[in-house]
Amino acid sequence: MPRIDYAIYGLCERQGSEFWAEPLNAFSSFAFLYITIRLLVYFEGLQILRHRRLWDIKALLFLTPCIGMASFVFHTLPGPETELIDTTFIVAFILLYFWCALIRIAQVGAFQATICFIAYAGFTHIVVTQFPQALNDSIGYLTTMMALIVIAFYLNMKKRAAARDFLIAALIGVMSLFFRSVDRATCDMMPFGTHFLWHVLNATLIYILMKQLIRSVTRRSKRRERREKRRAARRQVDMGGGI
Repeated sequence: MPRIDYAIYGLCERQGSEFWAEPLNAFSSFAFLYITIRLLVYFEGLQILRHRRLWDIKALLFLTPCIGMASFVFHTLPGPETELIDTTFIVAFILLYFWCALIRIAQVGAFQATICFIAYAGFTHIVVTQFPQALNDSIGYLTTMMALIVIAFYLNMKKRAAARDFLIAALIGVMSLFFRSVDRATCDMMPFGTHFLWHVLNATLIYILMKQLIRSVTRRSKRRERREKRRAARRQVDMGGGI
């Protein structure tokens, strides 16, 4: 039976128009829902963060399952509309996380973060525009993996605790991009392709990155709490000395 050409989406597993034509791609999308549950349990267990707004982290925790659900819909009902929804959630997560990583983990100033953000977005736009179909339509994600590597080395230079985990996340990201890129090329050897590994590794990548973001906020909150306790203790001593 000849394969139906779904090359426009770069998907190897899909051979027909049936809802379950991509079982591995569809079910591997639930990896994002699984890590969301793990992250929510971890986040809710941190008493020190209970009364903080942290709208950005909560927005990222909202976007994570949206990525999984949009991916499931796209891999069961592929089309321009579902592809757009799938891509939109991914891009929204990447942009918001990149900004949070600069401010909360790298701890750069607002001006520096803005310059880095503009440079990243501009470089990504140029690369995607010049090479729109490179790496099996995955070229837009290459700059994100490059950004992770740069952040990992920056954190290592600053001797930050998150440096090692960021480097691990970057390596996992490179592997996930590789499997997404070679999906179509492996069709003859692997009829089910390798795109599902992109989902699994990407979910792992997001889990590591989100865990580091939450840990970074937790560490800063604990330092703030210790400073406040020291100030309160000093005030008590001063008040005692004045009696």
